[in-house]
Amino acid sequence: PCLLKTAFDTFKEGTIAERAELQLIPDPLSLKCKSCDTCFEVDRIVFKCTNCGSLNVEVRNGGELILERLEMECPDD
Repeated sequence: PCLLKTAFDTFKEGTIAERAELQLIPDPLSLKCKSCDTCFEVDRIVFKCTNCGSLNVEVRNGGELILERLEMECPDD
């Protein structure tokens, strides 16, 4: 999300979208441990099983990016 926000802010400069805002609301990342089958959520970069400490995990959901709404206003000329 941080890289997307940075790219958006960089490339909007000097365009008609210069005053546009990007609001990102991340969902929690849900993982499953391949060693003990525990499912858990993380909110940091370290993907370590909360049950057994294994780093052998897979993403179950939360790794996608979904555009839920786009709002636009056009200035009256």
